[in-house]
Amino acid sequence: MRYDEILGEANEPKWIGTQYSDMKQLRAAVEKAWGSSEFESKLVKRKGSARGFELGTRHLINPQGQVVGYWELTGADMIPGRGTVTQGYGQVAAPEKTPKASKTKAAPAEPTTPATLEEISKATAELARLVKASGAQYITFNTISDSQFDVQDWGEWEVPADVEDDEDYDWKVLSDESSAKLKQLVDQVQAVYPNVKFDVMTEEKNWITFQMGSKL
Repeated sequence: MRYDEILGEANEPKWIGTQYSDMKQLRAAVEKAWGSSEFESKLVKRKGSARGFELGTRHLINPQGQVVGYWELTGADMIPGRGTVTQGYGQVAAPEKTPKASKTKAAPAEPTTPATLEEISKATAELARLVKASGAQYITFNTISDSQFDVQDWGEWEVPADVEDDEDYDWKVLSDESSAKLKQLVDQVQAVYPNVKFDVMTEEKNWITFQMGSKL
């Protein structure tokens, strides 16, 4: 992506809302304002370094080349049990007149009757099949019941942006790409079984738990 040209062609964005010292909160604010939390960062002002990290201001740029926010990395400290943890703050850029969402999707079908045990079982089996088929060969898959299963090491996992640690960090998060892919799989099965409720929870050590039930 031509970051330098993008930043050179546009005026400095207008920042809105409060400042966020937690990257998760900033990402959520970007998603609320722009319709998506998918972005890459580009260092635009360097202010030295700390504990191996390059300090300074980074613009957050979405796949459409729009500046959707910034993150100012101010320092890094060693915290027992968590390794090197970065400090910083950021803010959201004012969106264009109409925030651009990635795609316009039809609203999911509303439930009409409670899901039967057979529907829940079939929905669980179908989602499990899709998850297994779309994962790498080394994933760990556990069938817990006719309405629940879990999987380990499916997709790409990342250490949160506000945490720095080695590969043994236990509370990594799914990458934006893998999260979108997982939602696609759930939506695909949801379209066939509108009465079934799908709960997906990411857990410690790269586990994902899937729990199915009735919406009504």
